Amino acid sequence: MVEPMSQELERHVRKMWSPLLRTGFDIRETAPDRVVLVSSNAEVVVTHEPRGELDVRVLPLGHEWPHCWGWSGLVGRADVGRLLGRALTEMQSNPAILACDPPFYERLADANLRQSKAWTDFYSGRGPQPKGKRLP
Repeated sequence: MVEPMSQELERHVRKMWSPLLRTGFDIRETAPDRVVLVSSNAEVVVTHEPRGELDVRVLPLGHEWPHCWGWSGLVGRADVGRLLGRALTEMQSNPAILACDPPFYERLADANLRQSKAWTDFYSGRGPQPKGKRLP
């Protein structure tokens, strides 16, 4: 019997992100393609798209894009559990991400807005192709 995607994604999050669950994060919401974790200062949203993309977003509580940190991976050569492990490593590599450090997220918001404008200019024929990653 195939496990429903929401239970499978939640199971992977519980297993791979147990360090977060032990340090103040709780699962607040689950859906077939999404799991949301919250702590006293952060919201972490995991989305598993039907095309195989896994996206992770960290936002300080009360904030939206562009005040967010993001990580994306493609299910294929790596499964969901392995991608969640890689995302966790990235989040933990910079303590400002999960601590929701205000200066870090202000700089990140400025960078996200600049990158978004650059891609908009490119796709509308008003600018060169930006370097760096595309925004989701």
